[in-house]
Amino acid sequence: SPEGTVLRQSPEAGAMVKKGDTVKLTISKGVQQVQVPDLRKQTQEKAEEMLAASQLTGDVTTEYDDTIPEGSVISQTPQPGTSVNVGSKVDYVVSMGKKEIFYKTKDVTEIRIPSNSEYVVSANIRLLDANGKEIDRWDGVSISSFPYKISASNITTSSGTVSIVWILEDGEERTSELPVDFEPQ
Repeated sequence: SPEGTVLRQSPEAGAMVKKGDTVKLTISKGVQQVQVPDLRKQTQEKAEEMLAASQLTGDVTTEYDDTIPEGSVISQTPQPGTSVNVGSKVDYVVSMGKKEIFYKTKDVTEIRIPSNSEYVVSANIRLLDANGKEIDRWDGVSISSFPYKISASNITTSSGTVSIVWILEDGEERTSELPVDFEPQ
């Protein structure tokens, strides 16, 4: 009931009373207000406990965030410290952590034999990410297979290197490295 409204009276309305008798009235103080707690950077479990302790309900959504750890609250509405009615709903967003983007080799990632290739018999090819971690390898690729297409996916960096060890007919090896860019998959 709105603040100032008579909720009850004693004796009841219509009852006969003597002049000077006391009539007791119960007046509404209005809806009880509480302050919205600060849920930011709390775990979802802790946020739910804080809302329950404040007699509030929560509505959670999730999104990726580069800085707030997975499972922690990023933001909320209404803001912390706002006075609201008991039983009000607080919307809050929980982090799913940093979104990992995966890359793949471009459609035409083709390796050509070097210009002085008359003595090349085969090649060992390694695809490395930007951190030098091996993504895939193709060993003993015959010279007749060139130009040779390579492909890979689920790569976590946007660029890398193709490292090629050219095997010559006399057993010698020559190494070449090519920078390579990947595209989002």
